[in-house]
Parts: sequence; structure tokens; C-alpha cells
Amino acid sequence: MDFPEPIRIISDLHLGYSGNIVPDAAQLSPLLEGIGTLICNGDTAELRLEPRLPEARVQFEKLRSLCETAGVRAVFINGNHDPSISAHNHLDLADGAILVTHGDLLFTDLAPWCKEYRDIGQAHRRMLETLDLEKFEDFETRLRTAKAAILSAGLPELHLEPGRLARVSMFIQECWPPDRPLTILRCWRETPKRAAGLLRVFRPRARFAIIGHTHLPGVARLYPRIVINTGSFTPLLGRLAVDIQGGFLSVKRIDRARGSFRPGREIARFSISTVCEEEQTK
Repeated sequence: MDFPEPIRIISDLHLGYSGNIVPDAAQLSPLLEGIGTLICNGDTAELRLEPRLPEARVQFEKLRSLCETAGVRAVFINGNHDPSISAHNHLDLADGAILVTHGDLLFTDLAPWCKEYRDIGQAHRRMLETLDLEKFEDFETRLRTAKAAILSAGLPELHLEPGRLARVSMFIQECWPPDRPLTILRCWRETPKRAAGLLRVFRPRARFAIIGHTHLPGVARLYPRIVINTGSFTPLLGRLAVDIQGGFLSVKRIDRARGSFRPGREIARFSISTVCEEEQTK
């Protein structure tokens, strides 16, 4: 699948969520300047929280309209908060060198830190048990199964008042129950290796995995594979953009200034042409 370059990848906008830092999609306009394609890699809008649906839909449509006006192709990948926002659960880019997927498949419980993880995990396991071997080993089938499990479970409202106290309020709510911070830390520690393992199983030629989901931005070099988490547009941890152009992949911080978001300092740059060492040895 070909997309106009430059391609920019972001994730976890959580449009419509009371605690995100993008109350108005227009704040994202600087991120659209000079690009050909915007890929939103999951959790673009809060489409599973009933009280948030009207605002989430308004902001989602505004983002699509902004892209159209800017001449930017908008591509959305399903996440765990918007599991049916589009037909895409993943994208293979650069002749298979890059896998873009939200990252919820990395855990059997899909989001082990959330309060309803047991219901989601049990539903996911039941659905996996119904798959024959061929379907179990098919990547897209596994992604669709994960999204079906998410849709089968409810999602409790997490209310955060906007403003200066949002960061403190989010921190307090994220730390309850008491074992939740440890679960989050464990998931942060395990995510890069799990993502590299997902590549080995389902995309053995791919060198790059671009994910979101856990909200911890960073670049993990697990030679010969590289895992990039683009973080989130929530108050705590920061966010990254991945730009793809002319055979190179660039990772940039996303800066927030005067109420808008724009690409900032480049923190990593890679040539895409190099395939996995494992593939080269065949």
C-alpha cells in the first residue's frame, strides 16, 4: 500500500477524552504542514466511552477535515479505545520493512493495567480457543480477534477536569488500585521485547515496529530490530512523531507551544533499506 510522502505517524490522541491535552483537533494543524500522509496509530478518539462519544466524533471529524483541507491523506488504525474506527488494524510500509500497529496485541489481556483487564483477557482467551491453527497463526485474524474482545467489554469512565490539575488528577487515578503502578512498570519494561517478538513471529522481514498503546515514548534498539513507541497526547509522558521519506525514518519529539503541537527536535534517524540480519542470512 503506497502513501504520499512525507508520511507522519502519531498515536493515542484520545480525542474527546476529558484528560487529554488536545481539546480541539485544530491544535494539531502544525503537524500537518509539509506532509503527504498522516497515520494515526490507534486510540485516535474515545469511541468506547458513551459520555464522550459526541465530542469524540466531533473532534475526529474535525481532524479528518483539517487533513482534507491541508491536502493530507489521513489513515486511521484501530486501537483499543476506537477498535472499529477504520478497516485497518495494521499497516506494512516500505516493502515490509516497517510494521505499524497500535500494540494492544502485545498482551493477552490487551491492556493489563486497565481496571477491566480480567473481563477483556477472559473474552480474548475464549475467542483464541475457537481459532484453528491456520487462523491462530494469521496476523490479521489475531488483530481482529483482539479488537472483538475489546468490544465485548465495557470501559469505565475516567473523568479528569481540564486545566493545571489534570496531570495531578491523572497521576492519582492511574495509581489506583495500589498494584496498578507495578503492572504499568512491568508492561513498560516488557513492551519492546514483546514487540520485537511479534515481528519475529508475524513479520520476520520487518526491521521496525511502530506502536503506541502504553503511552511511554521511546526508541528501543533490539538489534536487528527497532521498536518505536510514539507515546500519547495525555499529560504525563510526552509524545513522538515518526516521519518516513526518501528511504529514511526519522523520530522527532512533538513540542507543545502556545496551545498547538508541532514537530520538534529529531532524536533518532535510520535508513530503512536495511532488512533484518536474519533475512540477510537466508
